[in-house]
Amino acid sequence: MKSNKAPADLPPVKAKPQPDTATTADSGKGASAQSASGKKAASTSTKKGAKEANADSPSAQPTAPSGKSKPSSKTGGSVPPEKAAKPAKVAKSAQPADAAKAPKDGVTAKPEKAPAVKPEKSSAAVKSAKGVELAAVVKPVKAVVEEVEPVGGAKPASAKPVAAKVAKKGAWFEVLSKTPKQSRFRMPAEWETHYGTFLTWPNKKGISFPGKGAYEAVLPAFESMLHALIASEQVFINVACAEDKQVIRDLLTIAEQSRLHFLDTPSMEPWCRDHGATFLVRAEDRAGGSVLWKFNAWGQKYDKASVDAGIGRAMAEYLGGKIFEPGMVLEGGAIEVNGSGTVLTTESCLLNKNRNKGVKKEDMERLLKDFLGVSNVLWLPGGLEGDDTDGHIDTITRFVNKNTVVTCVEENPKDKNHAVLKKNLELLKEMKIEDGTDLQVVNLPMPQPILRKGQRLPATYANFYVGNKVVLLPTYDDPADEKALEIMVKSFPTRRIYPIDCRELIWGLGTFHCLTQQIPLAAFPKVVDLIRNPPPAPRPVY
Repeated sequence: MKSNKAPADLPPVKAKPQPDTATTADSGKGASAQSASGKKAASTSTKKGAKEANADSPSAQPTAPSGKSKPSSKTGGSVPPEKAAKPAKVAKSAQPADAAKAPKDGVTAKPEKAPAVKPEKSSAAVKSAKGVELAAVVKPVKAVVEEVEPVGGAKPASAKPVAAKVAKKGAWFEVLSKTPKQSRFRMPAEWETHYGTFLTWPNKKGISFPGKGAYEAVLPAFESMLHALIASEQVFINVACAEDKQVIRDLLTIAEQSRLHFLDTPSMEPWCRDHGATFLVRAEDRAGGSVLWKFNAWGQKYDKASVDAGIGRAMAEYLGGKIFEPGMVLEGGAIEVNGSGTVLTTESCLLNKNRNKGVKKEDMERLLKDFLGVSNVLWLPGGLEGDDTDGHIDTITRFVNKNTVVTCVEENPKDKNHAVLKKNLELLKEMKIEDGTDLQVVNLPMPQPILRKGQRLPATYANFYVGNKVVLLPTYDDPADEKALEIMVKSFPTRRIYPIDCRELIWGLGTFHCLTQQIPLAAFPKVVDLIRNPPPAPRPVY
């Protein structure tokens, strides 16, 4: 999701008249749109990549087999959603489409190019974490507080583990030798209730948005994302320095800051989905757990991004609870679950020799089942042109409910994405979920090709993020924006859809799903502590 190429001003993609039918939403894209391989070659990349910050996994824990050497180591019913609350004002380009007021065609708002605008400084913009709204959401968690009391009563921001042969323990977390499946954990679907969302703030020294003015150019998209998310749930941000904290605070109202939490940790790139932990939940007691995958910068492509290899552990130890370490390389964008036993992924990424060399498909399936708590693994061949992740599933096909996916379809037969997306569609139509039910498939259009410095960027509508009350939808000032918006409104009728202009953000080769990682509503010790002892309300600085 990163770039080390010098940026150039992104020419606007001129909108064409919207076609009358979905099947022609992308027609007319000519072969003259030059496309590159998209695998950004970083000048700093090395053959072996960076040293991982994760500790060795316990000897009793299953690990991924390797062709040369053994890799080092490293869910419950739905909860009632929050009472409705008006989200903070956002930019016109990020204004929500209110499903309750949607006309028959489902489209309620047309994305615009306006820059993000800071909302008014009103205490009514977002309710405080001490308010009734939060209490209503976390009520089911309070019943199991005693189950997850911190060991010794300590509450550190990031505890250091104590080495052990079978398990590791910190002040309020425990690294288990069992798998999540053995411990009855599962990865919930993204639409299940969250306590919050984790982000990682971009470092100005990073490679995702290089060049003069590139970092500043993406801030409107980050600002719009923050306003929408913080009106929906708690927001936790990994930050590398105090300066970044102040930049973030300046984007938010005082009321919004009451839902903001910082985790100080070395970080470089903002793609929290990929370098972060994956969070789990256990049905019977709502206990929270984390899976720590190994992160090798998308197949050892970028040395600078290796700094982020320790963020997942920092996140897991910050929240506390049970920690599982499979000892395998995996990015969160490579997996997509329906929450009831099925996971979607791609062969081009998970079976790539640049991640887990020597691991066979059947071994990978066993690991996915053991560490995500699923029983059914569905494979697609590959992803988009220009995607440096080797084909993450979250750029092409996403679950919108237990048995329905939206999947990208390129109508132009001359486009390089046409063949692989057509193959994906054919396979999906033959697939079944864990209980044998046929998978339902909805076609999602593709925007017109976006080129920058001669490089094809992986622009897609599939990289949306589902919050408690909102859906963040990347848009590109493209004729297909409205069709994508209509599909999202119909797919998530109880949530507000925020179309946000991502023509600058996509220069980093990712958008909202790549940037986020959901924290399910579970009894993580940190969550319990925040419920019991909410932080004091921020005071305005004059």
